[in-house]
Amino acid sequence: MTRLLRPATLYLALILLALTAPRAGDAADEAEARRVTASLGIFPRIVAVDTNIANKVDIKGVLHLALVYTSDESFAADQLAKLTQAVPNIAGRPVHAHALPLSDLPQWYNVPLGGLFITEKLSDKQLADLLAEAKRNHLVIFSPFAGDVERGAMAGISVGSQIKPYFNTRSLREAKVEINPLLLRMSKQYE
Repeated sequence: MTRLLRPATLYLALILLALTAPRAGDAADEAEARRVTASLGIFPRIVAVDTNIANKVDIKGVLHLALVYTSDESFAADQLAKLTQAVPNIAGRPVHAHALPLSDLPQWYNVPLGGLFITEKLSDKQLADLLAEAKRNHLVIFSPFAGDVERGAMAGISVGSQIKPYFNTRSLREAKVEINPLLLRMSKQYE
């Protein structure tokens, strides 16, 4: 004869199951974090093939890059440390990267920036506002998040059998950002 679990035992078992079961949100967050980290290696290469890179350095010849975040400063700082260690220069120019909250970015528009890397998914309004500034300042916005190139980010990644650069050619034209044509031909493009 099957013995039924007492309500308290059943309740405890359900709590333990809930605490130990993987959550769908955790898996999605982890996948996005992996996507950001993988993209971090492609971002400097995209900046390097901007044909106007010489005009995007400060008076000392330093190329500034911004890693933009909205709330997760710790994650942005981790990505900044990885980028700083891996990329001391781009196209022979020393690099100084900065992790910046989206709200502080307008203060940086008087500093020549080589490109912006988005470390967290942005709302439609946040991305639209960022794109408007990037177009006025001729900046490459790189977003590793699925769907952002279609929403207007100039560059991102396409994940298939291999990871490839992905460009929004309309946004590049509107921002007057020119990317080496050879790289464009070898990349996935969105019009």
